[in-house]
Amino acid sequence: MTYEKQSIQIEIHNKQYDWLLEMVQHHSIDDIGKAIRILIDYATTDGDSDEIFGYTRCNHC
Repeated sequence: MTYEKQSIQIEIHNKQYDWLLEMVQHHSIDDIGKAIRILIDYATTDGDSDEIFGYTRCNHC
C-alpha cells in the first residue's frame, strides 16, 4: 500500500541528528526521513501517548 507523503521542515539538535544518522546506517534505512516515519509509526501503534508526551524531557536545555 502506498501513501502520499507530506514534506516538512523541522529543527533538531546536532546530537539528535547524529543519532538518527547512526540509526539509518546501523539498520540500513534508506534515509533520515524514513527513520523518522518509523519512529512515528511506532509511537502511533505501540507507544503510549501519555508516556511519550506526559512529561518534559530536557536533554538539550
